[in-house]
Amino acid sequence: MTVAEPIQVGTDGYPGLVTVEDRNVYGSPSQVITVSYSAAGAAWTITGFFAKEADGSVPQASLFWEIVASIGHVQPPEPAPQPQPMPESILSQAYLDLQAAIVLALEEVTGVPYSPTNPGAQLYLERADPIRHLYHLVTSEVGFFNSNTMGFYSWLVEYITWFQSADGYTYLNELGEHAYAQIRAAIYDPESDIGRRVRAIEAGSDPDFIAPGPSAYWVYLMEPYCEAALVAGALARDACQAQFQRLVDNYAVEQLRDPYAYSDFGAFLASQAYEPFQ
Repeated sequence: MTVAEPIQVGTDGYPGLVTVEDRNVYGSPSQVITVSYSAAGAAWTITGFFAKEADGSVPQASLFWEIVASIGHVQPPEPAPQPQPMPESILSQAYLDLQAAIVLALEEVTGVPYSPTNPGAQLYLERADPIRHLYHLVTSEVGFFNSNTMGFYSWLVEYITWFQSADGYTYLNELGEHAYAQIRAAIYDPESDIGRRVRAIEAGSDPDFIAPGPSAYWVYLMEPYCEAALVAGALARDACQAQFQRLVDNYAVEQLRDPYAYSDFGAFLASQAYEPFQ
């Protein structure tokens, strides 16, 4: 065996050693070239077996050295950090039994017993879930997510009271502006309280609020804003949902191209300079 000689391996010149050994394999003389080197925190070995002296006249030897020179090690991307589970919240009975809470609040505000034929009552019942989730956005400061629902029923009464009043339009404008700011905070400030909460819901690690994947952004942000704050008509509501679905579809395509391109759906929305439907 020849004495090991230093060698630089690959495109980045990894430090290594090369040895050449003459052997007799199955009764025939052969030559073995071994290249050992360190890269990416590990030791690597490349071995070439040749039927005769591997000099410049042997095409396979030239190919072997081309391989040695072309090697590169790429560090895999760090896995995206998983949101930590958020503290458990208190879910009130009114929040859980929403239909009954809306009926009771309507009777309290209007003084009229509930009737399924009342179109006004149906307006609230059809928007039950968006109204419920709007509570988290508009009962806390921008950048925060109110997960304590013990005040949900009193807020529901207030929401219906203002909605029924002559100043209802002004009230809804204020709710819409606040919810709009909350959506922007959730998307563009991932370290904010609401940003961490929505990402925890997206990751399926929230103990109380369920909407895994991109649906978390629809259920807890966009739908409450569109349905319960803007009280959008059918065409505007469809446009809002179509806009969101198009982004979900584009995100799925980007995930197929490069699973590590975005840490979460919120990061993708930020990269698209997303603005809520107005």
